[in-house]
Amino acid sequence: MKFRFIGALAIWLIPVIGYTSPTLKGTINELWVADNNHPNTIFIRVGDTFTSPCSTSPSRYLIMDLDEPGMKEAYSMAMAAFFSNMEVSIGGKGNCRGSLEKLQYINVIK
Repeated sequence: MKFRFIGALAIWLIPVIGYTSPTLKGTINELWVADNNHPNTIFIRVGDTFTSPCSTSPSRYLIMDLDEPGMKEAYSMAMAAFFSNMEVSIGGKGNCRGSLEKLQYINVIK
């Protein structure tokens, strides 16, 4: 009986653990920093809204936490793409800071 419970729990948790926002593709609509409530954080928006595991309502932004490895470089790439109007694809990692999902990657498309 114990093994059935553990197996059922594992099947239930697999979709929860692996859920991230969909890949967003397009030009960067908005890029901003210096929100007093979120220090050292960059907000990036591509397109309209999307579903995120961090919020029950549609999200507009993924965030870059500049204290995490690789995020300063991701911010540089985002700024270059923003100012040159280049297409990007970005994706979240499913990790949340409150109702905001953290960025996992950015890919600039030429």
